[in-house]
Amino acid sequence: MPSMLPPWSSNAEESFPVLRQGMCGPEVEYLQRQLQAAGVFTGEVDGAFGSSTKCAVMAFQRARGLEVDGIANSRTWAALDTRRGTGLRPILKRGVCDPSVLVLQKMLATHGFDPGSKDGQFGPKTERTVMAFQRAKGLEADGVVGPKTWNALGMTAPRSFPTPVPLPVEPQRVTARADGTGFYSI
Repeated sequence: MPSMLPPWSSNAEESFPVLRQGMCGPEVEYLQRQLQAAGVFTGEVDGAFGSSTKCAVMAFQRARGLEVDGIANSRTWAALDTRRGTGLRPILKRGVCDPSVLVLQKMLATHGFDPGSKDGQFGPKTERTVMAFQRAKGLEADGVVGPKTWNALGMTAPRSFPTPVPLPVEPQRVTARADGTGFYSI
């Protein structure tokens, strides 16, 4: 199955696109799919960051204890990554306890390398298994899982990200209702 990962670089601080209402493109579509997988987006996955996407981002931010502003920034992306085990791959090493370690452990087992219990804890057995995998793939066997090790595991991400483009905004006229009960758009 082809990867649905968006193409970002390995540097988290510069690689997460900041997305907000009014933007459109493949990065918004990916955000919508991540929010859908997290159970907070029920709208159409159309690549347009409208009010339903903003509401979903806000619901996700609220649920994760983040600043609730409806803007998908690096903290929101990182929380989505942790929630789904996809997206930008973190650098992992001994001592880390994180859902991404569980993904790593499962991937190692898929490649025939037994990391022991699949518990999300990067302990000595996982470190030794990572080193054995790295040696087998001709990588530096340092026990640290970075972009090269993720790539060798088949968890690749292309290197550049398209720039989000704002949606064209059509001016709307708002007119008062004749009966004085509110407004409507023309």
